[in-house]
Amino acid sequence: MGLSKEDRILIKNLYELKGYGARRLVKEFPAKEWKRTTLNDFVNDFFDNALAHRAHAMVEFLLRKTPAFIPLAGQQPGPQPLLVA
Repeated sequence: MGLSKEDRILIKNLYELKGYGARRLVKEFPAKEWKRTTLNDFVNDFFDNALAHRAHAMVEFLLRKTPAFIPLAGQQPGPQPLLVA
């Protein structure tokens, strides 16, 4: 049995806000006949996607906040020759 849209919203909110796990959700809502594996798969998929989105957003944020290479006085832009001592 799949999870309806309302079920997904309920599971996500109880997991995030109240810390409910799959076992507790199954106990609290026996009429729904959810399986623990179905709930665990949903939570893992949801949060894996959320983490990937956050990581992508963080990279974009850092790229926008990082100043471009500004050469110091007397430096030429571009690759610098290696100095061998």
